[in-house]
Amino acid sequence: MRPRAARFQSSHLDTRTVVASLLTAWLVILSPTAAHAAPGELDLMFGVGGKVTTDFGGTENAFALVLQPDGKLVAAGVSGANFALARYNADSSLDATFGAGGLVMSGIGGAGVARALILQPDGKLVAAGSSGVDFVLARYNTDGTLDTSFGAGGLATTDFGGTENAFALIRQPDGKLVAAGASGADFALARYNVDGSLDPTFGAGGEVTTGFREPGVARALILQPDGKLVAAGASGTDFALARYNVDGSLDATFGIGGKTTVGISGPGAAFALIRQPDGKLVAAVASGADFALARYNANATLDSTFGSGGKLATSFGGSAGANALILQPDGKLVAAGASGADFALARYNVDGSLDATFGAGGKVTTGFGGTEEASALILQPDGKLVAAGFSSANFALARYQGDGTAATRTLTVTKTGIGSGPGGSEQRTFRATDAITAWASYYDANDACLGRDPATVKFFAFNLEGQLVLGRNRDTGGVINTQTGLSKYQTLLATLAPGALPAGAYNLTFRVEDCARASVLVSEFYTIEVLTP
Repeated sequence: MRPRAARFQSSHLDTRTVVASLLTAWLVILSPTAAHAAPGELDLMFGVGGKVTTDFGGTENAFALVLQPDGKLVAAGVSGANFALARYNADSSLDATFGAGGLVMSGIGGAGVARALILQPDGKLVAAGSSGVDFVLARYNTDGTLDTSFGAGGLATTDFGGTENAFALIRQPDGKLVAAGASGADFALARYNVDGSLDPTFGAGGEVTTGFREPGVARALILQPDGKLVAAGASGTDFALARYNVDGSLDATFGIGGKTTVGISGPGAAFALIRQPDGKLVAAVASGADFALARYNANATLDSTFGSGGKLATSFGGSAGANALILQPDGKLVAAGASGADFALARYNVDGSLDATFGAGGKVTTGFGGTEEASALILQPDGKLVAAGFSSANFALARYQGDGTAATRTLTVTKTGIGSGPGGSEQRTFRATDAITAWASYYDANDACLGRDPATVKFFAFNLEGQLVLGRNRDTGGVINTQTGLSKYQTLLATLAPGALPAGAYNLTFRVEDCARASVLVSEFYTIEVLTP
């Protein structure tokens, strides 16, 4: 059996475009009859029985998690009074090339805690959190050392004049960073230039605060394709959202004067927020009693097609709360948090009903033998889910099987050097005016699977924060069948028109159901950057 590469190229090349000599993703189907694990089960190939804990030598908690294109995971949080990061290989072992044996701790001159983490296209990591009194951002090189070209010695500190905490962080397509959290009793946002200095074109000298009728705190932040920002959190006992224009002013077309609050049965704060491709927003709420979700239309009204009047609550039989939320390519939502003293996950169908194919009736709980809580969740390209948080004062991660996990028994991803694909050479950098063609070829031993219909082949683009930006069928007629000896191959195509992806960095992937619907074959993420024209 021979592998084929997954590559992406532009059909209208700009002379300024940089053609990168980077690696390609290869797919090889090994055995379509391998045993299947059920969605929601722990992945026994990860750590010990699907779980791993990491002790930095103090009191630790992981609040954020990112997946690198090479499959490595980076968790960020706190150890003692320090920002703490750990990088794991795909099998959960610590990556010895990062920091000291896979661990990094950064003292920031106060009671430091990192609550958000992003991965830049150049591989650098930026963590955001607090020193106990101010916003603090720290940028790290790929080896875990602080990037001294950022802020002061790798740290950027922002004082709004009160007591501040940053809980969320996003990167704009122009490289600027926006952090969100609280200053006193208000939502607080700060925008930074690439070098860590405040951006004076945003708010007042780079800072924005927003008051609600009750004390407020922003815990989640997303960037819309139009450049507007949406922050979510709490106002008193209600969960609250605010939408901002590019200059930091409130967007008066959203809610009432740019703000909206929603009450649930009990106190609640939105800890996570995602934007669906249709523009609807979904917030996950830690209520203390149940997992709670709310879906909003683009104008901030509740979406009555979701749950009950736009809201839902999921009971785990005791105290519970959702801290993280991801959107799967099939439109299903997965929330993660805690139930009692355990990690807890719940998966929902598009209408907000629990997905009975996941765990036990749509719910999963995982104990590590102590007191646990999940604060972050990511979706791997193979469909597996990884949750991060704490267990008995240590970093804790757990990996779960997903809908595509059968493919991990039948799919091997390797890398090789550069080649040429249909219509031109591969590349990683594009202009927004370019048309982009993605293609992937794979081996299929079953004649009946050749020429499959578009419904079984999907193409997806995620931003580097793991949010789904684009999902679509492969091109109509975009299947090329070839045969070399007894080996049969199929090449899948997806062509994106100019402007289909706004400026920014994206992870691209194909997902293919086998002809018997027994497994999902997934290409490794292929990272590109789309530049402004």
